[in-house]
Amino acid sequence: MSLIASHPVLNHTVKFLETTTGRDKILRLIQYWARFYSFVLLRKGATQQAVHFWKHLQATVGLSRKLFRAGKPLNFIKAAAAAFANKTNDPILRVTAFLRAISYAIYFTTDTVTWVNSAKVLQLTHAPTLNKIGTRFWLFGMLANIVNSLRRHQIASAKEAALLADPSEKDVTSLKKVLAEKKAANIQLLWDVLDTTIPISGLGLANLDDGFVGLAGFITSALGTRQQWAATY
Repeated sequence: MSLIASHPVLNHTVKFLETTTGRDKILRLIQYWARFYSFVLLRKGATQQAVHFWKHLQATVGLSRKLFRAGKPLNFIKAAAAAFANKTNDPILRVTAFLRAISYAIYFTTDTVTWVNSAKVLQLTHAPTLNKIGTRFWLFGMLANIVNSLRRHQIASAKEAALLADPSEKDVTSLKKVLAEKKAANIQLLWDVLDTTIPISGLGLANLDDGFVGLAGFITSALGTRQQWAATY
């Protein structure tokens, strides 16, 4: 038993699940898998009971996650203030980081308010309207982050070209750092492009089925889980 208790994978798993973010990433993974799989079952002509199970799981986990995120607006207000105060940053990076943070602060605020209604703590007449407003800010925040990622990719590409063009200044460590920055920007860009399908679908801006949206959400959930897993080392 002592070997099991001291196993590094078990210890890391416990550490990962002790974080609110870690638990939320796992729940999000389940939520979007349920959304994708319920669509697959529906297309295959599965029983209504089987489809209902996954739909119910999706809705229940989604509602639970709203409660997990109750304090997030404060995090993004702090991030917005930091972005605004950062006078040395690239102007495009600074503005997009600020807009993303403010948009997410508004989105998560409306998210908490709609949880109060969905959980039947209070019946709010304007909950659907608030939900729609929040979803619009969620989408706007993602679009701001897409521009941010494109700009980071551009900056990293310019640095890479400069390092490769002048052999006298070529620095392997610097080049590795720039390539890592470029890779991170590309991953974040893919992440946000996939995630935009969720608010776009929710707002009815495009006819995207639950299979497509669920799979996109599952992929980004896996990316988020992997990122948080690495962060807890």
